[in-house]
Amino acid sequence: MMEIRTPKTHKAKRVLEQRVPRLVENGKKTLILHGTKTSATLSAVLMEL
Repeated sequence: MMEIRTPKTHKAKRVLEQRVPRLVENGKKTLILHGTKTSATLSAVLMEL
């Protein structure tokens, strides 16, 4: 079970509001890198992205 926390300060209230689960989440970013042993097919896929 999740523990319900009550904020004691205004800053704690803001932090708890940021951590609340949302129905629609913010967009995520991904950084894709290839290494020295990357195959040719994977390199081609990364070029298309």
